[in-house]
Amino acid sequence: MAQSDNTTFNFQLNKPNSSELKNFLINTGFKNRIPLDEYINKVLKYADFITLLSGNQIVGLSILYANRPEQNFAYITYIALYPNFRGKGLGKKLLLFSCSFAQKKGYSIMRLEVDKNNLTAYKLYVSSGFLEYSMNQNSFYLEKNLRNGN
Repeated sequence: MAQSDNTTFNFQLNKPNSSELKNFLINTGFKNRIPLDEYINKVLKYADFITLLSGNQIVGLSILYANRPEQNFAYITYIALYPNFRGKGLGKKLLLFSCSFAQKKGYSIMRLEVDKNNLTAYKLYVSSGFLEYSMNQNSFYLEKNLRNGN
């Protein structure tokens, strides 16, 4: 549970339906190398979803792969809030809840990719304990050690 401006927000592990997911992705600035419908089909099949709810309304979503126990790491493929819920500390709470979820599933590292032009997200990740482990011309690749609880 998170709170902001006297509004209560709840985290839930639940998969949105395809149209809810598509609407969320479109309205939160989804950018990916694969077509939107292909991405939706892939994540609905393989990913875990953590929703941030205000009442019954999804206001934030973390999509992560934490389904391969032979790997040492989980991977956040998408995390976002609707624009009117940004700047209230909710993104950090959603990020940390996602890390906690992966840690409880036995993963010791959380990884993600961030566009080099998205400095707001980059600063959020670094302030949440993520460190850069690689980069290319478009992206930074970050990871967080989940074992030490930071």
